[in-house]
Amino acid sequence: MNQVTRIALAFVVPAGLLIGWEAAGMMHALPNYLPPPTQIGLAFVEISRTGELWQQSFTSLIRAAVGLALGAVTGVVLGLLTGSFRPLRDLIEPLIIALNPIPKIALLPIFVIAFGLGNGSKFAIIGAAAFFPVYIATADGMTSIPIRLIWVSRSMGAGTLRLLLQVCLPAILPAIFSGLRIATALSFIVLFAAELIGSKDGLGYLISTAESGIRFDLVFVAIIAIGALGFVSDRLLLILRHVVLRGQASAKRSDL
Repeated sequence: MNQVTRIALAFVVPAGLLIGWEAAGMMHALPNYLPPPTQIGLAFVEISRTGELWQQSFTSLIRAAVGLALGAVTGVVLGLLTGSFRPLRDLIEPLIIALNPIPKIALLPIFVIAFGLGNGSKFAIIGAAAFFPVYIATADGMTSIPIRLIWVSRSMGAGTLRLLLQVCLPAILPAIFSGLRIATALSFIVLFAAELIGSKDGLGYLISTAESGIRFDLVFVAIIAIGALGFVSDRLLLILRHVVLRGQASAKRSDL
């Protein structure tokens, strides 16, 4: 099976679903909350022309990016530290593992009290959601580093900071990127819920107002926009991973 055939087959099921969906709409067999694709497309054109879709999408994207960055940086730093110092890991990891299963959106009232109704609470809750997968990936990656590599680096005079930044961090980059992919998806999920519950802008707010106005076509436009932002973010992260790891491999070959 060549690449063209695989690409064509990938579109068969979505195309079939859209055709069946539209046909059901033409026969008035759909409930009011499920508008046909053509109506959703017209709503997309309508809200795009006003610029509201792009404005709300940009607002949500910035919130997701800032929250993801906060959670990821914290997760990597703490993962490096707990992976390097076993007593520290034994001290705080049980608490982290216990907090991980808690739905992060349940913490929104606490973050609102602490940071207010503005962006601060949204950054905090998105950061909390992003922290756990990145931390776990980083800490587990640290335990998989061959101990011989640590010994060799120590014997060559590497201090703790140099060991972490020049030996451990490059060795666990694949694990960190895997954690980042999960964190990215969680960031958009939590963002949507946070904006839906308490916000005056963003795609979640757009969904809330559209639902109140019984504009289910706009609801679907906003949902698709959130999915598109998440998809593009994931693809960009994969490209970044490819570039970074390929550059790392090239640097290793040049050192040989």
